[in-house]
Amino acid sequence: MNTKYVSEIRYDFRNKYVSIKFAIMKIATNIPYNVISNIVNLYAFVFIFRVNLYKKLNLITNFSKILIV
Repeated sequence: MNTKYVSEIRYDFRNKYVSIKFAIMKIATNIPYNVISNIVNLYAFVFIFRVNLYKKLNLITNFSKILIV
């Protein structure tokens, strides 16, 4: 089972750099690697956008206990 890290994102969460790695198992070989990486990058962009939106709304203190365990 070869695992490829499609994208690694770093964002600043309370002055600590948290890196998120999206791993995809290449089980479905008929799907091209570029299509999978584009989909994962899109989901990652949406996730980072939501985190920044929570920061702007000052609601990040409510989610800090959930995100950082």
